[in-house]
Amino acid sequence: MSKSKTMLSKLSAVKNLLVCWLTPFIWSPLLMMGKEAQCGYVVAVMITYWFTEVIPMAITSVIPVVLFPLLQIISTDEVAKSYFNGTVMVFLGSMIAASAVSKSNLHERIALKVIILTGTSPRRLFLGFMATTAFLSMWISNMATVAMMLPIANAALDQLTRRQSVSVMTTDAVLVNIGDRVRTNSIRTRSTIKTSTFSVLRKKQSKRLRKGILLGICYAANIGGTGTLTGTSTNLVLNEFLKDDPISFSDWFFFNVPGLVLLVMVTWFFLTCYFVRGNGKRGAKSKLESEHNEKQVMEALRQQYDRLGPIRFNEMAVLALFGLLFSLWFFRAPDFMYGWTTLFGDESHFIKDAVPTMFVVLLFFMIPADPSNLANSPMLLDWKSTREKVSWSVMLLMGGGFAMAKGCELSGLSVVVGNSLQVLQQFPPFVITLILCSVSMTLTELVSNAAAINIMLPVIQQMSQSMQMDMNPLSVMLPVTVSCSYAFMMPFSSGTNAIIFEAGKMKSRDMLIPGFFLKIMCVFILLAINNVWGPVIFELKTNALSNVNQTTAALD
Repeated sequence: MSKSKTMLSKLSAVKNLLVCWLTPFIWSPLLMMGKEAQCGYVVAVMITYWFTEVIPMAITSVIPVVLFPLLQIISTDEVAKSYFNGTVMVFLGSMIAASAVSKSNLHERIALKVIILTGTSPRRLFLGFMATTAFLSMWISNMATVAMMLPIANAALDQLTRRQSVSVMTTDAVLVNIGDRVRTNSIRTRSTIKTSTFSVLRKKQSKRLRKGILLGICYAANIGGTGTLTGTSTNLVLNEFLKDDPISFSDWFFFNVPGLVLLVMVTWFFLTCYFVRGNGKRGAKSKLESEHNEKQVMEALRQQYDRLGPIRFNEMAVLALFGLLFSLWFFRAPDFMYGWTTLFGDESHFIKDAVPTMFVVLLFFMIPADPSNLANSPMLLDWKSTREKVSWSVMLLMGGGFAMAKGCELSGLSVVVGNSLQVLQQFPPFVITLILCSVSMTLTELVSNAAAINIMLPVIQQMSQSMQMDMNPLSVMLPVTVSCSYAFMMPFSSGTNAIIFEAGKMKSRDMLIPGFFLKIMCVFILLAINNVWGPVIFELKTNALSNVNQTTAALD
């Protein structure tokens, strides 16, 4: 077995080496054509490397720094600006703020409290874990949320499994004693076989429940990241493409949170129907056992919560600073009232979301964690924790996507691709959005979410400009962006999937089958939200802007 693994490892290494070195030569004929084809060469090499991951995806993202200046598509200074613009600063700041939450352990306190409040029956456990995960992933990274929820879920599930095992053993012992005293040996044998079969079924149910809850955590984290503008990197990528008219934090929140809540509830209903079976057919004794098990799980969770002790100053300070950051984001430039930036005479183009983000980041490093012991107290956050928690590779991936999009725009490649998609003009807007969302949901299973959205958005943007249709480009770009977060099927589709797949010791079909049906449900719900709730938000935004403008004119 070890020899075969060694052989497979060597073959994989040779394959990666061949792909790594042959890819630039395979696409080299494009270099002999115009600027559009030369930019297509860079894009083709990057996409091939992103698909195959023969080199780290973050390193693939720096290819534009080398090739775009050599091909005279973008200057070195211009391409370098793509890697650290305002959008990347917002992402960096939100990741640093999330690391403060992780260091203070505030997220574990919130998670345990919510799960204790929701209850510990199988269906309530599903709901508790999924609702908590979705909420936390709105503010901190999806992977960090899953990594934090995993030990809590394991503790609850281990306690539930342990109580079920004890219950089965007790039942076996009682039936054997009855058989010794009253029944014949043949009846006792049948009883023992029957209870042994019952024990196996209970173990299978526990294993199935564990898989279901872990998948629920995984899916809720992916869905939850769509709730806020800073929830996941794909949302910020979209806003970078909308430089002339970006989406405010409040607009994103109002549009996506109702859909998030609905999707979490639909996912919860689907997973409980798929993984929790037969509860309604149990007898009175089984119900008593179930209630006893739930009490034991609740007690274990309460003990885990009590071990955290009373809430400390650093937790309250982190919570207050996170609340301050949310308020500064939300009320920077809302459409329904004047934003706080008007206090500084801002004309809506000086102060962006990076300003309040970095302001709160500075406070994390300036406020002591224990004011009662100032001489020895560290700050709420230190650089070592920040360096370990922040995903620097994602920042490079975002920057590489922005650089690739800039090259496509300046070289004219995006115009060529957009014009080629005019064949879609014969379809109604709903069908066009459905097709593009389906493409993005397929693509996100093969490459990272950030890579998928960086491939899709330039094409959609140019397509919407080239098609002579009465159609707002944002009505397509926004659902496509959100759908890139619905990576539910493959273990390698996202970091959250990989963590859960490994922790649950699953097989590919355990994630593939429910993920496939969940994708179908999610895309239609997303399109329904986009077509029903989207126009309402647009109408409210238009009316609010009109009122604000009238008020401004009256004051003048």
